[in-house]
Amino acid sequence: MATRFWVEGGEHSDATFTALAPGKAEIHGPFATYEEARATWQARTMATIDNALTRFKVVVGEGPSIAPAAAANAKTWWVEGQEYADATFTGLAAGKAPERHGPFADYDTAKKAWQARTMATIDNALIRYRIIEG
Repeated sequence: MATRFWVEGGEHSDATFTALAPGKAEIHGPFATYEEARATWQARTMATIDNALTRFKVVVGEGPSIAPAAAANAKTWWVEGQEYADATFTGLAAGKAPERHGPFADYDTAKKAWQARTMATIDNALIRYRIIEG
């Protein structure tokens, strides 16, 4: 079965972000690609930017069988990287595309993938990878 992405979250009860406020859960998707889900995540985040208790994240799953409260706390991790044009690390090298590896279910697994990518490109000082929560 193909990987599907969802955007889940909403307004939380308090700033610990451990529980969604009653009736404030949102689930969007499914999306066939991470990019589609990320666009929805960004739109929902910007639409609720004035509410400090609102959080959304992109998750991978078979469907909205993930409980909305659990969805707000679910974490996935990605390894992103690219080759930069120079040592200012501000612009992408010509003809090079950013890389994205994952999702990983936990930080430790993502860290192992990050270490593998970093070691595989250790001879190129212009390549950088980072671990992000997605």
